[in-house]
Amino acid sequence: MKKLYSLFIGIDTYHPDSKITPLDGCRNDVTAMKDFLSNTYAKAFDLAPSLTLLNQDATYQNICKSLGPDHLSKAGKDDVVLLYYSGHGTQEKAAPEFEWLDPTGVQEAMVCYDSGLKEKYCLSDKEIRILLQQVQKQGAHVLTIFDCCHSGTMTRAIDDVNHGKSRQFFFPERAEARAALFVQAPPCRAIRGVGDGLGEVRIEQQDLHGFTAPVPGG
Repeated sequence: MKKLYSLFIGIDTYHPDSKITPLDGCRNDVTAMKDFLSNTYAKAFDLAPSLTLLNQDATYQNICKSLGPDHLSKAGKDDVVLLYYSGHGTQEKAAPEFEWLDPTGVQEAMVCYDSGLKEKYCLSDKEIRILLQQVQKQGAHVLTIFDCCHSGTMTRAIDDVNHGKSRQFFFPERAEARAALFVQAPPCRAIRGVGDGLGEVRIEQQDLHGFTAPVPGG
């Protein structure tokens, strides 16, 4: 039987020092999605490879590791991978290195439990893309669901008052844009390629997992 590797992330309350507005219902969203999978696909897939990160467990470091070697990257050929996130989404200033990708000067990001703390960051769209690409290269089928703002068509808009609080949070602008974590690390200067499979030099998965704290000056 094929396996379905799922990673559920739900954040209602963020670190108390982060000043991030709390949300209602994200944990319930995760529970509902897990119940749906169990009731619908239990006979088609082995659902055992499942991991859930709620509130204080959903730190930047834990999410990166779970997207990689601790969980999702264990999926093999023809397995299915599901990433489900319910929480705040945001936009942050993009580094000049990404002007060709982000001509507006901003990039989208997932707000982790500790993102609002000093020297802590959100998980950018590019980082998520790099991590999931490694999973896909192993032959797994990848499905992502982001129930947050700034996630393309899968978003709860700011004016969607019928769904309660908007899942959007903007941080006070930092003095300098984070160069997507990688640019200042010598092995990772090929970030311009963003590992998009178009022939550029790529960042490897281990480069990202080696970063569990901000680069000094980043």
